[in-house]
Amino acid sequence: MAQPLHIKAEELRPLEYLNDIQQGLPAYYLKMRTSRDLYLKVGAWCALLETKQIHYSLWEELISLCEHAAVRKRSFEYFVSVFRYDLAKRVAETPATPRSDYEQQILLAELDIDGERSATAQGGIFLATADLAALTQAATLAEKAGGWRSSLKWAIRAAALAPLAAGPHALIFYHLNHASRADLLTEIANTWISRNLHLQTAQVFLAKSALIEGNAELCLKRLSSFSDQVLSGNTPIAHFAIQILQMRAEAEEKLGSFQKAYTLFTTINERERDKSINPENYPRGIKARKALVIPQNLDAIDTLPVIQMLGFPRSGTTLLENVLNAHPQIETFEEIPAGQVCVDRIERVRIGRAPAESETVTYDTARRDYYAELDRRRRKSSATLLVDKMPIRSADATFFANLFPEWRYIFSVRHPFDVVLSCFKQRFKPNAAMEHFRTFEGSARLYDFTMKEWFEQFSLDHPAVHYVRYDSLVTDFEATTRKALGFLGVPWVDDVTNFAAMAEKRAAMTPSYQKVRKGLSVGIQTSWRNYDFLFKSKAAEPLYKWAEHFGYPTN
Repeated sequence: MAQPLHIKAEELRPLEYLNDIQQGLPAYYLKMRTSRDLYLKVGAWCALLETKQIHYSLWEELISLCEHAAVRKRSFEYFVSVFRYDLAKRVAETPATPRSDYEQQILLAELDIDGERSATAQGGIFLATADLAALTQAATLAEKAGGWRSSLKWAIRAAALAPLAAGPHALIFYHLNHASRADLLTEIANTWISRNLHLQTAQVFLAKSALIEGNAELCLKRLSSFSDQVLSGNTPIAHFAIQILQMRAEAEEKLGSFQKAYTLFTTINERERDKSINPENYPRGIKARKALVIPQNLDAIDTLPVIQMLGFPRSGTTLLENVLNAHPQIETFEEIPAGQVCVDRIERVRIGRAPAESETVTYDTARRDYYAELDRRRRKSSATLLVDKMPIRSADATFFANLFPEWRYIFSVRHPFDVVLSCFKQRFKPNAAMEHFRTFEGSARLYDFTMKEWFEQFSLDHPAVHYVRYDSLVTDFEATTRKALGFLGVPWVDDVTNFAAMAEKRAAMTPSYQKVRKGLSVGIQTSWRNYDFLFKSKAAEPLYKWAEHFGYPTN
């Protein structure tokens, strides 16, 4: 007989019901129906009603939950099937919130950019339908509002309600990976193993836990049974195929097998390449916007000062943005579509998808649309200035400088070799810019293009730009941050040292969050010398002049 389960982590508490899973699903759900968690209670009752084997002593308890449409629908069908029409009528007469009401709540919450309300409304859809997809959608929305812990709560509910299904596991893995929570990965895996469930997925979780703790050998050992055939077949871990390749690459890197790691990173990029996207559309768009003749003397807009946070991806912008966001007088926006709103307004008029108007009206409206998008996202009443972080916008320097001459900038700098290597190794959401990172050559080419565009408009001593070196930020944090705050015109406060704790409550908008949540202990993170075979290649040649430009060594 299996030992009783003792779930240690509060975040994993719903998994305690797996203690009775070996007695069968009816017994499992019968116990879960007593949960204080409404979503587990409703989900358990819906599962029990599917069996149509409910003792009459539980009927009144069942009817008391019929205010939730998912239970009401199934209860009505059940009581009709056992010829208890009197009880079926009581159920039918019980008011319940329909799905459409929750859907309306989601639409309104989306307009208010309120992820917490959206997640709660998705939870309502579950109460109305018992559709587990609503819980996983709630998890995605909850992360945007409150970070990985808020999201995990919904994902664990989904896993508990479908104990034999693999669906929620990838979402749980994603969050615990980005949070670097080896302890939770291990506890979930051991819980499954103790009940002879999801044994392959448990090995994936344990492998990641080992990697987070620095044990690359154990990571590879855990993954050794997952051949390409297993990963490509219809197996429970097929949807972990890319994550497994990523773990292998990172483990080989830790063990010093850099050529093997490079081959694995190349394989990942090739498998994730989006062939529907043409990467050349990105520089083509930059050049087209650069050529626009923008009217002078556009309308001034009454708004808080807005600082652009730029630099190349993986240059330390996420770290710096989280540091600044911890300041009570600064509100930062991370990779929001404000700039795209502005560009879309201009392009719609230019290609005839909006009514014809004077150029001055077009550009004035685009400027107002940009600031309006920032304004609708503001949440921090104490903020006296706003910071808009969008690193890839750096290449659009000329266009935005002409359209917003009032802007000032913080530009993050890191060794070009480390930046390009890191971009190549990371997994980004596909778009015309990010698709360049599928190859090392494409990554280097995009870096060169971006820096040429930026420094054609700005210099290293331009008064509107404050450059922040990533290596200085992590090795001389206070002095570097004080200089940045001085440029922004706000005083030093000790709150900025707590940025890692605040990052725990934010969505992982970029791959950098896994390291930002570790705080300054992450260190400089330089590894380009380990891949010297790449930096001796022709593809790396454009990077040397930029390393020299910023004063970084190349040997």
